[in-house]
Amino acid sequence: MASWSSVDFDSLQKAYDEGNTRSALTVAVPALDRARSESSEHVAPLLDMLVNLCIDMCDLENALKYAKESLEIRETATPKTDRQSLATNYHNLGEVYRIKSNNKEDAKNYISKALEIREDIFQGKDYQDLALSLNSLAAIHEEEGEYEDAKEIYDRTLKMWKSIYGETPNRYLATTLSDLGYLYESWNKLDEAVEKYEEAIAIFDKAFALKPHDFLAVCLSNLAGLYRKKKKWRGVEALYNRSLAIREELFSNSSNFSLYQICLNFASFCRDQGQFTKSQQLFEKALKLRESLSIEKEEEAIFNNNYAKLLQAQGKYRESEKYYQKAIKLLDSGLERDRNNLARFHNNLGEFYFESRKLDKALFHYNRAEDLYKGNDDTNYFAQLIGNKADVLFERKEFVAAELLFNQAFKIRDSLFQDCPNNDLATSHYNLAKLYVVTDRLDLALDRMMKAIAVQNSWLHDSFTYSTESQRMLYVKQAQPMLARFLSLVCQFHHNNYDALTAAFGAILQRKAIATEIAATFNYAMYGDRYPELRQQFNLLLSLNEQLGMLIAIDM
Repeated sequence: MASWSSVDFDSLQKAYDEGNTRSALTVAVPALDRARSESSEHVAPLLDMLVNLCIDMCDLENALKYAKESLEIRETATPKTDRQSLATNYHNLGEVYRIKSNNKEDAKNYISKALEIREDIFQGKDYQDLALSLNSLAAIHEEEGEYEDAKEIYDRTLKMWKSIYGETPNRYLATTLSDLGYLYESWNKLDEAVEKYEEAIAIFDKAFALKPHDFLAVCLSNLAGLYRKKKKWRGVEALYNRSLAIREELFSNSSNFSLYQICLNFASFCRDQGQFTKSQQLFEKALKLRESLSIEKEEEAIFNNNYAKLLQAQGKYRESEKYYQKAIKLLDSGLERDRNNLARFHNNLGEFYFESRKLDKALFHYNRAEDLYKGNDDTNYFAQLIGNKADVLFERKEFVAAELLFNQAFKIRDSLFQDCPNNDLATSHYNLAKLYVVTDRLDLALDRMMKAIAVQNSWLHDSFTYSTESQRMLYVKQAQPMLARFLSLVCQFHHNNYDALTAAFGAILQRKAIATEIAATFNYAMYGDRYPELRQQFNLLLSLNEQLGMLIAIDM
């Protein structure tokens, strides 16, 4: 067993900074046991180091235990502990509480106490401990929705890291960049978020020399999730694969919540891509991990909801319904923090019943979702809620009530997506068009349908830049019903309208160009490596089809 006196704290710190968490733990844990047995003065410093190492390994229970023990030692020490060491204790305990998210008031109090002491000690100079406290305070502001304050503090922290480390890649700068990316994502500034995540990953890779580390895995997973939000599908699978590989290497011999979480997120992505077999495997892996983890009700409910969506996509409707109902039952406790998740689950179950043509049940769950939703009423999610409810009213021929809700959803989306084409906006135009058809307002219907097709075509064109081949196929499949309805409307009621006929032929040409581009990409993927002598011709075909798509889009 290593003696505490043989422990080189500088080496331990270096191992921590470089991401060698496992090797540092193999030294620190036995050294702590020896130091305790000898009543050594090194017990508290070793405990402080172990707090950081356990956070790295997502072992928050032991991190909390070590943080409390270290604080108790220093608070009862004689002579009185120096203020800087006490500030370290306050900071560590506050960080564990913050990450665990179960005691935010104590987290804020401890982090504030640590910052107050450190600012008094360092008197405006740039030091690592002060930067760590500032970073934690910024995270607290972010969690409380105070984004401007959080950004200001993160910017100050970044300047401090650059002052301390210069151009040397280091985990601290990368962590703050990653946290700033998360702030921008919460703030709905998605382009800025992507930039910060990508910067953080590049620095993590240099600082850790490509060694596996959970902070890097988190950043990769966050960037993958952000690409999904932006519908930028190409590259998402690679990010999830790398994040999963890191966590499997780190936690191969133990059940870990971070590993569980990446399996769940990756499974949901594969489901949305139509990769049902892989999605099923990842859900089953997550379920196996969950059996040996202490999972909160909210997390269990999220699993049930996401798995229900896979079962629904596979046509396993009875099983799907049961999992949706389980998710709702788990959170149907009235807790304020569960309201938005519970609203989402009711909305998903409503969509399930709507698809099953059980309109009364669908309307019940849509109403529950609207009642529970606690958020801004100008978001796309709220537009989806009221649009779903309008769909039911439309099917029940309650056209006046349906039109009010369709218009409300459209106004929200028109405001949100003025500068970027979005299929949800196209859907809102389409919903109004179909309502105008059944209420015999055919000119208004044509106008709305032409706008719907124009928006959808622009969305398809933009989306193809970032989409995988499988996602492109899904997009085209999703877009077909709207095109069919448009052509039907023109043929039945507007066959003598030159503008309508021109728009119809233009839409067909655009979709043909898109289908041709998909076929060319598919052929290259299938045969490019098999026939290397034809690679140049395949590349030329791809290029020409892309140019054709661009020309048709510009023409329209």
